[in-house]
Amino acid sequence: MNRNKSFPASTIRIALEGISLRRGTRAVLREVNFEVPAGQITVLFGPSGVGKTTCLRLIAGFERPSAGVVKLGEEIVSSETQWVPPRNRRVGFCFQEDALWPALTAAEHIQIPLRTFMNNRDDIHRRTEDILISMGLAAFADRYPAQLSGGEKRRLALARALAMEPAYLLLDEPLSSVEGPMREELIRRLRECRSEDRAILAVTHQLDEALALGDRLVILSGGRVVREGQLCEVVRNPLNRDAAQLVGYRNYFSGRLENGTLISPFGHWITNSAGVEKQIRLAAFPEDFRAWPDVQGEAIIQECRPASRVYRVQAVCSTDCFEALAETMLETGQRARLRCVNPPAVLEDRPV
Repeated sequence: MNRNKSFPASTIRIALEGISLRRGTRAVLREVNFEVPAGQITVLFGPSGVGKTTCLRLIAGFERPSAGVVKLGEEIVSSETQWVPPRNRRVGFCFQEDALWPALTAAEHIQIPLRTFMNNRDDIHRRTEDILISMGLAAFADRYPAQLSGGEKRRLALARALAMEPAYLLLDEPLSSVEGPMREELIRRLRECRSEDRAILAVTHQLDEALALGDRLVILSGGRVVREGQLCEVVRNPLNRDAAQLVGYRNYFSGRLENGTLISPFGHWITNSAGVEKQIRLAAFPEDFRAWPDVQGEAIIQECRPASRVYRVQAVCSTDCFEALAETMLETGQRARLRCVNPPAVLEDRPV
């Protein structure tokens, strides 16, 4: 499915506005603001321990914030004066540990939530069958969790979360413990859950999972949102070093804008900033840098390792460390020249 597909406007959305949470003297979240629109998968991404799962729990109603507002659609479900219990929030939650019941079959996992709002047994049976088919689990309807693989368990947890057709779907590390073809199959099924009538928020600390799954990216660091937007825009324009570091930028260097040209020690590029002159801070991926041997080069090789058909190089230039690709093996201590072959990202951080 096309990552950039546009969806009709919808009143279904999740919004966190000025959310803070303290546990004792520790600030877990600090004035967190972000939105999750319908029709796309928004990924909340960041290292472990920064409050990602806490955000899910606040949205689901398992915890209450110390300050701020949680909205589902146009309704305030958490604030200093308002509170909607979890059962009334139309939220489906897929837990990281699956939380399956060992004594129940796959079909029974779906039937139990359905019984809370459906009385007709035939309707429950048909709905259960439809959900299991959609998740590729029809053949495992009578199996218990212990008889399922890791990927099958994760799909069953997702099926249970979707059973009551939630308007808001929360996924905590949905791809953990799933590898190979099963992982690709689960990504496909998760992306098929997108709908103009559903807002989806997934949490992960793995960059490759965020890139494979998301349409939008919210980066959380130190309990704060450091960048939010469409995934491709966030990756190509992280705006600050915290976000850049988390999405894979490794090379940081100074440059200058002069008469519409971005000038740096590693290349020049034409920009749309005619008439602007200022010092700026730049960032580039290792894949954007090239290294080749040069006795007059400004860099000294620290390490060179084979990587498929190229070599991955670590080098020191002045006092800064850089990562680059090289077409030939370079020796430790050898002098080399570095060039940035693609336009770097411009950061809002103050030049160093």
